[in-house]
Amino acid sequence: MGGNITITGFFSSLTNKFHELSIYHHIHGISATLWLITVIVQPALYRFDNLKLHRIIGRFSVVLALSVVIGGLIMMKVMMQKKRKYGTVDIEYYIGIFDAAMLIPFILFFILGLKFRKNIQLHARYMISTAIFPLVAPTSRMLPSFGISSWEGFMTGSLIINEVIFIALIINDRINGKFRLPYLLALLLTLAFHISSYFVPQMQFWRFLMDKLI
Repeated sequence: MGGNITITGFFSSLTNKFHELSIYHHIHGISATLWLITVIVQPALYRFDNLKLHRIIGRFSVVLALSVVIGGLIMMKVMMQKKRKYGTVDIEYYIGIFDAAMLIPFILFFILGLKFRKNIQLHARYMISTAIFPLVAPTSRMLPSFGISSWEGFMTGSLIINEVIFIALIINDRINGKFRLPYLLALLLTLAFHISSYFVPQMQFWRFLMDKLI
């Protein structure tokens, strides 16, 4: 599912604007795609008892996760520097909170995934969540097809989609007989960023931080 959303969301950008994209766009896209593939492949390797390759990829994932974060920060700065305007909205400050909603949970859940690597149930759920948080980027690019044309609509809609995904995963865990913390924590974090997106971009401390980043 995550792969389909990512491909669909970024397809028009890749086909129509490929030559306009910077090297940073390409590096970020490659590292994020490799991360998604890694999260899909690792459970399969564990299931088929290929633990040696699972561990090798696991060690490589530390470098890959770092490249995803660094690429995300660079793209955050690139996007904010465009300073596009939607009416009276200073969109660069909204871009900052939007990207933070992807990067901060990604970092936190990757660290938690490493911490609980010996508990396969928690480890797997923390790592799966790291692939879901960044989906707000491709889903936001899909929303214009459904008649949504404002930046606020892009951000709200994509975060709601992630919230629905985490709720579905929580329900699935419950149906299978046991509640586990990772997906609930992921839902609460997504909700926190969703709620904060309505007021934090107007706050002076946030604008000061974002101006320093630019």
